[in-house]
Amino acid sequence: MIVSAVLIKLLVTDSRSLKERRAVVNSLKQRMKNKFNLSIAELDGGEKLNYCEIGIAAVGSESRLVEETVSKAVNFIESDMRVEVFDVVRIV
Repeated sequence: MIVSAVLIKLLVTDSRSLKERRAVVNSLKQRMKNKFNLSIAELDGGEKLNYCEIGIAAVGSESRLVEETVSKAVNFIESDMRVEVFDVVRIV
């Protein structure tokens, strides 16, 4: 069994309240769960207006497939115009 995990630190642009930030982060999490079948959780940034850390994990039997799925998920987040990714930490 192969496990791949990533910690993504991001800024939610144009967020004027915690409610707006949570809406963006929850939308992003739900879209990623539906599209990539990943485990995803908000790890830090609970009371911070623009900052958020998201953890992603994928499990599979083939290393190439698991890494490809995680890479696509990271690219998906980076392509979202509502957030700015400033650090990606891969945990293997």
